[in-house]
Amino acid sequence: MLREERNSLGLRRFHPVPLTVFQVEYEHGVRKIFQNMNIKTMDIQVIIKSSVKFIEMALAVLVLIGVLVYIFNSAAGFISADWGNAEIFYNLIYEVLLVTIGLEVARMLVTHNYESILELLAFVIARKMLKPDITTVDIALGVFSFILIILATRYLFPIIRHGNTTERIGDKS
Repeated sequence: MLREERNSLGLRRFHPVPLTVFQVEYEHGVRKIFQNMNIKTMDIQVIIKSSVKFIEMALAVLVLIGVLVYIFNSAAGFISADWGNAEIFYNLIYEVLLVTIGLEVARMLVTHNYESILELLAFVIARKMLKPDITTVDIALGVFSFILIILATRYLFPIIRHGNTTERIGDKS
């Protein structure tokens, strides 16, 4: 353990502090528990990482199941709809973007890259801009957001070319 102290110039210095008997006993006890369970710190980190990965995969599967259920429930309404009405077409595009957002959320849970987050944001903004009651301020903010997403994609994730293949920096998939 370290104790913080400031000198006359205001700079911080750290000095070791002797452990109390309780702290020594506690740390010794914790080490003893892990030794008795035959678990190392690295094992715990691997268990936590794999558990988080499994939970993320399970959430992605749940999102995909929800998207499929939503598609089947929505399809019945669109089959029997009056396609002469322009509002039905707008609703179809709105619903397609909603399904796409659900798929992008599932992909984002699995791939863990920044590009999928930016694509998700683009679909959310596009869906917002398709509402009929949108104001000019919303349109301006949407256009500005799209410009920011394009700039972020272009300059934050440059493309690396390896012969015939291309790869984006920051892509972990």
